Amino acid sequence: SDVESVSASRFSKSAMVVGMLNALGPRHPIGAIGGSCSPAISMDRQGSPLGLDLPERTFPRKPDCMSALEEHRAHAVPELPEALRHPQLRLEAAPATANDEVAPVPEPLRKLFEGISGCVPQLVVPSLVGPPSSGGGTPAAEPLRVGIASASNGAAAASGTHNVIIGLGRFLERHAGSLLWGIRNLTKGNEFLIDLAECKHYLNQAGSDLLPTVLLVKLTDRMLGHIAKLCENLSLHGLVILCGPSELSEVARISQHFAKTGVNTVVVAVVHSLSGWVQIPGWIPTNLGFDSASCVLSEAAGNIALSRESLDKDIYHFVACGSSPLTLEVAMQIHPTLCFIGVDVAQRGLKLQEIIDEICDVIVDRHHKFGLHSGVIMVSDDFFENLVEMDDLRKEIHRLRSEKPAEVRSEEQAIQMLSSDLADFFQMLPPDMRNALVFRNGIDGLPALVRKEAERELGSLVAQSLVLRRKKGQASITDFLQQAHSLRHLAWSAMPTPLDCSLGYALGHVAGVLVTCGANGYVASVDGMNEATSRWKPCAVPMLRLLEWRPSADPRDPSGGAPAVKRRQLTPETKFCSLWRGVRDQWRYQHSFRQPGPVQYWGPGADSPLAWKSYTLRAVYTEVDELAREAGQNMPEPSYFGVPLRRPSKLCRRREALLSPLQRWRQSYQPVLPKVLRGGFRIVEDHRKGCMTADPDLINRVFPSLCRTENLKALKIISVLEEQSVLEMLPALPVAGDSPAVDESTPAGDAEMRRSSSPASASKKAMRIGIAILGKPGPGVNNVIHGMMDYLNLPERHIPGTVVCVAMGIGGLRAGHTFELDEKTFSPHRNQGGCDLIGQSEPSDLRTLGEDLSLCAGTAIEQNLDGLVIWGGRNVHAWTSRLAEYFVEHQVPTRVLAVPASTQSDLPLVEQTLGYDTVCKHYASIVGNLTTQAASAGKLWCFIRIPGRSMSHIAAEVALQTHPHVVLMVSELEQQNMNITEVTQLICNVIETRAREDKNYGMVLIPDQFLASVREMRRLFEEIDEILQAVPEAEHALASNDFGTILGLLPPLSRALFQGFPERTKAQILQVIDERGSQKGKETLDLSTVETEIIFQSFVEAELTRRVVLGTYKGPFQAISYSLPYHGRAAMPTNFDCDLGYTIGYAAGIFVDASRTGLLVDVCHLKEDVEDWEVGGTPLSSLLTLQDVPRSGEKIHPKIGPKGRLRYDIGVDEGRCMPEPSQRTLVSPGPAQFEGPCAGQKTQTLRLPQLQRVRQMERTERLVSELKAKASAGCPPEVLQAIKQLLQETLSSSTHHCLHYHLKGGTDLLRQL
Repeated sequence: SDVESVSASRFSKSAMVVGMLNALGPRHPIGAIGGSCSPAISMDRQGSPLGLDLPERTFPRKPDCMSALEEHRAHAVPELPEALRHPQLRLEAAPATANDEVAPVPEPLRKLFEGISGCVPQLVVPSLVGPPSSGGGTPAAEPLRVGIASASNGAAAASGTHNVIIGLGRFLERHAGSLLWGIRNLTKGNEFLIDLAECKHYLNQAGSDLLPTVLLVKLTDRMLGHIAKLCENLSLHGLVILCGPSELSEVARISQHFAKTGVNTVVVAVVHSLSGWVQIPGWIPTNLGFDSASCVLSEAAGNIALSRESLDKDIYHFVACGSSPLTLEVAMQIHPTLCFIGVDVAQRGLKLQEIIDEICDVIVDRHHKFGLHSGVIMVSDDFFENLVEMDDLRKEIHRLRSEKPAEVRSEEQAIQMLSSDLADFFQMLPPDMRNALVFRNGIDGLPALVRKEAERELGSLVAQSLVLRRKKGQASITDFLQQAHSLRHLAWSAMPTPLDCSLGYALGHVAGVLVTCGANGYVASVDGMNEATSRWKPCAVPMLRLLEWRPSADPRDPSGGAPAVKRRQLTPETKFCSLWRGVRDQWRYQHSFRQPGPVQYWGPGADSPLAWKSYTLRAVYTEVDELAREAGQNMPEPSYFGVPLRRPSKLCRRREALLSPLQRWRQSYQPVLPKVLRGGFRIVEDHRKGCMTADPDLINRVFPSLCRTENLKALKIISVLEEQSVLEMLPALPVAGDSPAVDESTPAGDAEMRRSSSPASASKKAMRIGIAILGKPGPGVNNVIHGMMDYLNLPERHIPGTVVCVAMGIGGLRAGHTFELDEKTFSPHRNQGGCDLIGQSEPSDLRTLGEDLSLCAGTAIEQNLDGLVIWGGRNVHAWTSRLAEYFVEHQVPTRVLAVPASTQSDLPLVEQTLGYDTVCKHYASIVGNLTTQAASAGKLWCFIRIPGRSMSHIAAEVALQTHPHVVLMVSELEQQNMNITEVTQLICNVIETRAREDKNYGMVLIPDQFLASVREMRRLFEEIDEILQAVPEAEHALASNDFGTILGLLPPLSRALFQGFPERTKAQILQVIDERGSQKGKETLDLSTVETEIIFQSFVEAELTRRVVLGTYKGPFQAISYSLPYHGRAAMPTNFDCDLGYTIGYAAGIFVDASRTGLLVDVCHLKEDVEDWEVGGTPLSSLLTLQDVPRSGEKIHPKIGPKGRLRYDIGVDEGRCMPEPSQRTLVSPGPAQFEGPCAGQKTQTLRLPQLQRVRQMERTERLVSELKAKASAGCPPEVLQAIKQLLQETLSSSTHHCLHYHLKGGTDLLRQL
């Protein structure tokens, strides 16, 4: 099959039957195909049908429920090729020389399709004066009646098909009174009139909900008669069918039947294909939808390729994108470590064990010889079926089942009867695949081959092989982590690229020309796509030229074979494969840094210049050598920076020549600074933020050195433009090198903070500021460095400063592995994603490597650092506060500044952290694609796991942008104290409610840490942890996924719960708990590697099955699952995060120059324009939560708790942000934009008013006013005594919980008073 099948899960056979019956809908009598249409349709003068009782057509997508990007795209009419703008068009037979690339029709096809076998390729050209040519010309502009249908074996049509429909409609407007009929089902009718005025908002939109896609099965003569009757009833001049390559042979049969039976309806095909299997150079250079699919997949795969490295693990990502052509295109875009496509595997005759050995050898060599500890391995869907052993295995099992059917009754018996090589191969296959090979038959008569997730199975086999190598004493690695990523579903309903928008719009016009000219049996096409859109060449290719005759594998088949689409060849001789084979080997021992990034609809990429097009398309028109040079062939080895830690690593330097076009364009973006930093400014104290810990004495005891040096004060940078203008009017004695004037009346303690815009001008030495990434990576890190560099190199500085990069996070900070950053090294990282410039460590590494602060101090002194900027989130900056205190206590002259970098945006007292904007927009774009797919299919539920801890801030923001039907929020779960059964019931209730309204599709959004908040799950995790610690045999059984020991020791309730989990999620949970037990001091479970979405999908299926039995639910129900944890951290930062990161880096330089330490750089008023942002510094001590007063001699370990903005600031729990689940319309925000009207959009949570906090502050101020009035002069002494006691009790509260209770609970004591 050309199109990837949806791996949908159905919960029971009974539900499947119910779902199939419901999906079929009401049956039509044979004589009434087409609903209520009469055999003869009369038309009024306006061309409208008279006397028809058609069902009312309600378009599912409403104009008022679209994202801002969708609205803008709906008004952007694509440019037409100049050849299609002419009012009169005709077809002209192509010259004989142009037919060289079009293969002749095989004789079996010529006999089968005799009525259309004489078609030859045609060009669409303007009509000449005089009679039309033999190819036929456009007649007078008489009204036309055209039907259009969509047929595919997938869940939805490819991106761009909406533009085909609208393009066809626009062409028909040239013929006044024409009608365009949408046909939902070719054999059953169910047609409706398409009014462009009502559906114009579908222009340039993703999905296929305007015209639902139906499965086109093998047509019988009776079905063909139904289709002919439908066309006669509607008096259609033409029938345009949107189809995939797999359906083209059936469309050709319809065309042949019409030609044979004399039906006066022209059949035209418009082929779309995500996989890109159809290509005829000179006629069909690419397929509709392929560009959109490859772009969205390349963005996701490129982000994964730039994902984190680890100090103690080798992390390899096994990525699947779909078909071989699609996988190959993505590989050329991102330069993976290895790539295995089925066609190449078959051509090279590779065995499975040979591939595993090759992967292991590369991983081991990268680790030991090159110091590289991460990589990307891509694999196509047809990997297993193209293995050389697979064909032999299927034939051998088929022979055994035919000759000895009584002896092949189990997998064990089959293994005993196979040869040793085939038996070993058989045992390496997944269980489902082994079972199908033994007990089921495929359509070819051989044992059935079930298509599995090749990326997951291959990754598992590689991990097992590395363990086996280590046991045998062979070269291997100790800590290996494989992550499987299935990106297939992202390609289905991506927002169409500018190229696909223009292509679909042009193909709709070409289809209209073919109908007008009576060209039956043709496929609409466009050539010359290496040129600008206006110079494209519209043309038409006979359907039969895209088909081939495939002989039947069964000698008893009377037909001897069947027609099938002629697939594009991926042989070594083709240009594209030759290009890939020439460059792939050099990627093995290098890091991939090519990041295609999101699709752009404004800017240089909007016009689809050749350099921005896919390699598949460019290879048709460009020489291989030119493309190979661009891909890095014969390029010198990159330079490295070695980091000799316990596990030596190397930081590979990027090369600008290998960057993608979008990356090169983004290098030119200059981030914007707030107005306060661009002119004169001074630093003043500012205490509006407050502290998370109420007791200032406790803070002073924890940070005595910072308190003594007055570094526990919040600061703010304010403008002094007016003061500067006055000073400029006074007489001045300019002396080179003079320090800025300081107001003599300023107190001595404040003089240091009242500097003008040139603290830089006061510096007599070159400043050195270091930066280290101690937390999880995120977008914007390179912009922080950019801001630091620009501040240190201001023209006003006498001596330029230096940014000192600390390599590999805490590992490099302890060991002193640093390097000085120069412009040449930094240039390829400007405004880019990823943290490969300096490397990073994990927050968990601080528990083992961050205790000895003297080593960090030694590095700061050795490198002569004036400042040290720490990147991280809550866990990191609790440690950063200790480091700042240590430096001041031991008189280390290095100022410590913190960057609020957390994709979760859960730092207290911070409006929004750096990176949050980018990851939310990226995740919302992916979720939007999946929601569009679900809505287009009309019978699909998506369970999506999204990163989210604390208060699920990411899930909330993505939900506000996409409107999913169920969002599992940690905060709501804790508030309502829900158990796992209640959560499952909640999801099923929404599914059942929507099913009653015939809406059998939807979206469930699940934060990846959600399970850790469910009380049964917490109890289960604790019990498993106790078992693993007490029973060594249970821990040893983890490697073999033997859960019997653990299940036998669990209590009954926990055992029943654990048994209900899917097998692979059981292993994932045990692995996480085992790792937590091996890491001392780790208090919380990291469930980011546990497929929570699979668990809830299985629970929902079980509950819906129960409801089907009870008769309360009838279905249908299909579900897919998807996870997003690795997609966002290396994403290309949005303009917002570029500006925010640049501002933070610039402000960090200012605070270091002002000798301030222990501060978190804080930027406020972020919902305003960048010009109006406020910049300040919040003491790290203000963020800390110090709950317990220790006994004498004990240490206090400060923590930073998550902020509760969702409930207390925004009031999300009040349910006013979105409509009820059954009434929600899914929204697709689309990819992040870097230019145009959508580039400046901010997150929804940032723009929402802080309702709860405003109410709380107003209530508190009112109560304080009442209290002051009660305590006014002349009040009774007992009242004063009560007030005094109340205030003393409140202010002496040593815990934040008590104050939080007073603020949240409405201050009960004050109310009583």
